[in-house]
Amino acid sequence: AADERRVQLCLVSCVWIAAMDTMTDRQPEAPSTVPSATLEMMQNAMVDMRRSMDSERATLNKRISELERRCEQAEAKSAADQAAHSRVLHTVMYEGGLYHGTLRRVAAVTGW
Repeated sequence: AADERRVQLCLVSCVWIAAMDTMTDRQPEAPSTVPSATLEMMQNAMVDMRRSMDSERATLNKRISELERRCEQAEAKSAADQAAHSRVLHTVMYEGGLYHGTLRRVAAVTGW
């Protein structure tokens, strides 16, 4: 972005100097210190910078997508862990020597 801005400023400077010389109908007294570049060179430089920016943007978008996916996975894992360790009461009924109902793993208690 900084390189593209420099090229734009150089173009503006060149156009401004040319406009000033045209308006005053005089030739510069000394050779211009502004580096000369053809329009094609400037366009090629801007195209290269755009390609570079597009490539960098694609890389960053890919990284963002990967981080969002990892975040969603971590949130899902966290929700599953919280559900597995919840202290919500569950109904367990005793009927004639058998327990009926849902048993859930609570905290680190396993195997009943």
